[in-house]
Amino acid sequence: MLDSIIEKMRLNKLSYNEEYNIEKLVDTIKKHLKNNIDILQKSYEYEYKQSLNIDKLISSFDYIKNNKIGIINSPFRNKFGKVANNYVPYGIVGVIVKNDISLYNYASILNLLIQTNNSVIFEPYKNMGTVNILVEMLNQVITQINGINKIIINSTNELLQQNNNIDLLLFIGSKNEFNNIQTQCNKKYYGIGNYELIIDKMLDFNLIDEARKRNVVIIEKNNAKDFYNKFNISGSNYCTAIMSDNKEEVRKFISDVKSSYLLVNIIPTIQDDINIDVNDLLYKKSTLIWDDNNK
Repeated sequence: MLDSIIEKMRLNKLSYNEEYNIEKLVDTIKKHLKNNIDILQKSYEYEYKQSLNIDKLISSFDYIKNNKIGIINSPFRNKFGKVANNYVPYGIVGVIVKNDISLYNYASILNLLIQTNNSVIFEPYKNMGTVNILVEMLNQVITQINGINKIIINSTNELLQQNNNIDLLLFIGSKNEFNNIQTQCNKKYYGIGNYELIIDKMLDFNLIDEARKRNVVIIEKNNAKDFYNKFNISGSNYCTAIMSDNKEEVRKFISDVKSSYLLVNIIPTIQDDINIDVNDLLYKKSTLIWDDNNK
């Protein structure tokens, strides 16, 4: 079933062209969401048992200024001719979410994929009604402009096994599970929703108890010289905090830990932004134009 979906998406996929007006697209999306916000709001309140932050959701679809799609770097000459680099969509991107991330995270990820003009097969953490409604609204706008659905939600959990026919696989979840994925396509790992707290010194037992309640991974630091190197390999590389009153240790933590977000003596779950760069979803191509004059 998934292979047929991928085949259809590839047949329908619109190649990028310079007239693809991203600003107009996201502006139309934001207006459409505002006009239909009551539907999302009711679904969110029913599913999450709390009020939807409308401004936060709408701002998840802000125009991304540092998007390099379609940009052609200044051409330069080598001994063969003229060379230029340009940035294009990967094509069909599969997204597997194994963590219970927020609706705002889903919205931000979808925004990145839309603004890079990729087609998307999405496997959410669970069957989430509000995410389904959001995707339906996005497709209504995209179909109106491009004539095709660009986002497909797949609930069969087939992407882990059937992913060789897509162009890029994004995995949000356990790094161990990511490392075990067998695929011929490009794959990228993001630890969104995974949090670690490194204990250098027990300073606040209440904070530690609260961190445990929020499923933060608690790690007691040892004196091994390669502690942080090993942590970078096994950790989620998303958001890591340290509990310490040792300034030198804090400096070393900030210098050596490769997580996207670093916190000191604060519970790490206060950070919930995604750490996906828009240009991670673009493919860089180098083009050489042969010049007979260089013979």
